[in-house]
Amino acid sequence: MIEAAMVVDQAASTRWPKAYAGVAVDVPVQLLLVQRIPTLGFDAAVRGLVPGMTVRFADARYPRLTLDAWVADISADYDYWQRRGVPLRHVSAAPGQYVEVGTDDPQHDAGKIRAHYPHMTLHVVQGVIAVPATAR
Repeated sequence: MIEAAMVVDQAASTRWPKAYAGVAVDVPVQLLLVQRIPTLGFDAAVRGLVPGMTVRFADARYPRLTLDAWVADISADYDYWQRRGVPLRHVSAAPGQYVEVGTDDPQHDAGKIRAHYPHMTLHVVQGVIAVPATAR
């Protein structure tokens, strides 16, 4: 099952970078869920990559290529936001949908962050400070 997801991920991200948003595995149901921007021939081609597997498709707003670029752009601006009193706690993509940005005060920070990245679909949420685990 995991191998099938890896096959889909590799092929789809290479062959359809403007359509492919991600793949998830539902092990109990034995299902691959592929997120994509509907594209002629995509669904049939993906099913052909993993014959015998149950594959379902979900519509995405953005391909992974776009969301990964947005995450990289925001991540590159950590120091910029730190200097402005807006420490970013995390930046991650919700496959196919938006970028999530965690801050200490999302109500206060959301307007500034969205204004700085007007072309991005962002969810600004309460972030969590990462605490490193230590061995005893």
